[in-house]
Amino acid sequence: MYTLTYESGAWNGFAPTWNDLGEPTNDNRRCFAAFYPKPQASSISGKQLAFSVAANQSDEAAYKASDLLFAYQNYQTKPQDGSVALNFNHFMTRIKVKFLGNGELVNKATVVIKNISAQCQISITDGSIMATPTPRTDIIPRASAHAGIFYALVPSQAVADGLLELAISVDGKVTSHKVAIPDGFLYSGQQCAIELTLKDGDANTGN
Repeated sequence: MYTLTYESGAWNGFAPTWNDLGEPTNDNRRCFAAFYPKPQASSISGKQLAFSVAANQSDEAAYKASDLLFAYQNYQTKPQDGSVALNFNHFMTRIKVKFLGNGELVNKATVVIKNISAQCQISITDGSIMATPTPRTDIIPRASAHAGIFYALVPSQAVADGLLELAISVDGKVTSHKVAIPDGFLYSGQQCAIELTLKDGDANTGN
């Protein structure tokens, strides 16, 4: 594993050359996998990377650290210019919760995503991702600059019974609410947008 840092318009840090790697062939390809943020060496076992999102993402730093970017490329012949093209993609699912309705309630509302997997295993060879079924945890999302909008990052995973459980709190009163998720699955690199209309004493599902 090599670490490269982008500074002043250039990448700094040691990386092997094509001469070090040897000439690629169809049967012996040269494969490149890259991650941001940099994973710890201890999180890689064989060809698997273990990754966990923060349970409390209300802090912006914890939220950003949960946003894993991944790029993968393989070559059977050396590129003419010698460059390795790595196109990064967001690997987690972003859950967006937006409250609508009574403005006073919207300003006071907070939300917790209940009983979800925060850990996953990622294949370095093909970029497939598998959420770890246990342990499961609650995720505290990050509040956006706009009142009533929250964001959380979680590994791609199936949702139990196709229903995502939310705990909505307003003035100390907590309401449990289950939202149907399309296909019952949170897809890697996509956003799951949830809108809830808040009313006095209740919260009703929108989209």
